[in-house]
Amino acid sequence: MSRSLSLLAAALLTAALVAIGAHSASGQTTPTTPSTPGSPGTTGVTIKGSTVIRIDPILFETLTAAGAKVRAGKPATATKTGVKFKVTSISLGKDGQSYLLKHKGEMRISTASRSLRIKNPTTSVSQTTGQGELTATVAGKRVKLAALQIDIGALEQTGSGINADNVNLAMNARLASELNRLLPTPSVLEGATFGKATLKVITEA
Repeated sequence: MSRSLSLLAAALLTAALVAIGAHSASGQTTPTTPSTPGSPGTTGVTIKGSTVIRIDPILFETLTAAGAKVRAGKPATATKTGVKFKVTSISLGKDGQSYLLKHKGEMRISTASRSLRIKNPTTSVSQTTGQGELTATVAGKRVKLAALQIDIGALEQTGSGINADNVNLAMNARLASELNRLLPTPSVLEGATFGKATLKVITEA
């Protein structure tokens, strides 16, 4: 894989939240990247695809026992234990050293009295370290929710497609706290696995 595709794949891979064999979502966008720091320019690459987040089995069981249900808000769709998000765009971060992958849709984890709504997730990943983070809108504010590490060398490229599986999402204190609000006895710890991410994307020059 070329360096340019590797960097693109790293950004695509970081989305967040994982059902193996998920199909690419419909729709196509033209991503942008700054030609100079902070200045927009065109990469000449279009993408279409999806990212699926599957909640960790132990966490899913804990939430289910507490009466919580996992649902999706359009255009995202529900999977057995998570949500499939539509990829909408990829761009270069303001620092010029990271890539951003944006999605549309919502993951709702709700009990009879409380609800956590994770909306329009965005992931970033460093070109040099492969480290990244997941952010999303929660209660009207965009916040950091999880850390991730991308192994660019483990990516699979098939023709113009890029596939990636089992990307770990490690919860930060904010996400752990939000999940503990749904439980009768708080038991979710910072740094624990929220879930795994799987990505299937088609790239076209």
